[in-house]
Amino acid sequence: MPSTKAEHTKQSSDARKEQILQGDTKKEKVSEELVRYQDVLRSVQDISMHNGTDPPVPGLEELRTVPLIWWDVNEHIKLKQKVQRGYAVLGHIPTGKDNNSSSNISDDASKPEQTIRSPILLNTDTPWSAFLCGSQGSGKSHTLSCMLENCLLTDKQLVRKIGVNPNPLAGLVFHYDSCQGSGVCEAAYLCSKIPTTVLTILMILRDMAIETKGAGPFNYTHFKNRLFATTFAPAQSGPMDQRLKLLESLMPPADSHLPPPPRRKPRKSKAKPDDADADTHDYLTGTPGTLTIVDLTDPTIDADGACVLFNICLSVFIQQAASRGKIVALDEAHKYMTESSAAASTFTQTLLQTVREQRHQATRVVIATQEPSINTQLLDLCSLTMVHRCTSPAWFAVLKKHIGALYLGAWKGSEEDEGEHGDGGPAGNERALFQQIVRLKLGESLLFCPTAAVTMSGGAIGKMHAGYVKFKTRQRVTADGGRTRLAARDEE
Repeated sequence: MPSTKAEHTKQSSDARKEQILQGDTKKEKVSEELVRYQDVLRSVQDISMHNGTDPPVPGLEELRTVPLIWWDVNEHIKLKQKVQRGYAVLGHIPTGKDNNSSSNISDDASKPEQTIRSPILLNTDTPWSAFLCGSQGSGKSHTLSCMLENCLLTDKQLVRKIGVNPNPLAGLVFHYDSCQGSGVCEAAYLCSKIPTTVLTILMILRDMAIETKGAGPFNYTHFKNRLFATTFAPAQSGPMDQRLKLLESLMPPADSHLPPPPRRKPRKSKAKPDDADADTHDYLTGTPGTLTIVDLTDPTIDADGACVLFNICLSVFIQQAASRGKIVALDEAHKYMTESSAAASTFTQTLLQTVREQRHQATRVVIATQEPSINTQLLDLCSLTMVHRCTSPAWFAVLKKHIGALYLGAWKGSEEDEGEHGDGGPAGNERALFQQIVRLKLGESLLFCPTAAVTMSGGAIGKMHAGYVKFKTRQRVTADGGRTRLAARDEE
């Protein structure tokens, strides 16, 4: 059967060459040497999608590598794809009269609230990089968590609410804060179930409190004996031992240097024979559908030390998970990626190298920061940029220098926005753009993605290029750990 297809393809190629050789009788005969070069001059999509019988599908190969896809474009192409690709809803263009964009991209601005909205899809099948910036509480971490949901979720009931994920990625998140009161990393709330280790510890503490009727002192030795008497899976013992050692390092010597009680033999895992031993398990191997959070929030670790450890973890994760699709996320990057730090500079260079080689390393990179000036090269290299609400003219000046659509919009206003630009000059255009950013609501952003597939016209894909749109990030399907804590709580 394969030989028949090869013969048919060869016959088609010979027929094309014969047609070129014959040509028009009125034109000069084409040389055979020129005909031999025609196969390598054909477009990639024609070669990959043309099977000899069916005509090539315009734009199908190109659509596989775009980071964002508008719903209408996806519907036009989806039925013609032979392999199921991964995509998920990231958000939509918000409704309302205040919606502004720099292009004629179709949106929901003229539709009432009850009308079905057209989603914008994140292509999880191809490598891309995203830069998210904005003031505190504008929705950066929420957008980052939605991107992680799109790439990592394996629960069928949750995935079907947002898209299709046949090939989950392996995730790695970096988080650091000098203030312990800031709470855990927001990405941790993607875990919908409490680990059994935590439940076991809580049960032991509850039993000990019942025995002492809540009046006696806490006996750490008794707690440790009961904990080690419990059988845990090999993958659970490692992290638990690390936390116990950290706890004992902060205790007085008389309490911490205790002889370890005898431990039961751990339960055998269902791992493959060639997997590493449980005690030497590497949590940076990058298992599909799992998220590893490197949270170095600790009073004994400064930003430089965090960057050194982040750099090591990133290098190991990229190397060990080379054959797997993966996503790397930096939450609150402005807290540790400073320009004056040598360690931060080294980590930034490793990150930049990862972004430059994202296609070869099958990596998606997401950077969430308040300050867009942490490293302007990231703005230059990222596939898409989402500018959330900010009120600093200095930040806008940085963005304008490194985002093509902002630069062109500031110096060449579109016809649709002439009425808002005041004097119509460069200064008026710049003020109008900055005013759009200041007026953004919670969860809204200006979306810049030159390669986004936004329209289909005559079988060809229309890109965003130097345009931009106002964008609204969707709601999360897992727990939201980034809600603002108010003095007055709603009754549940």
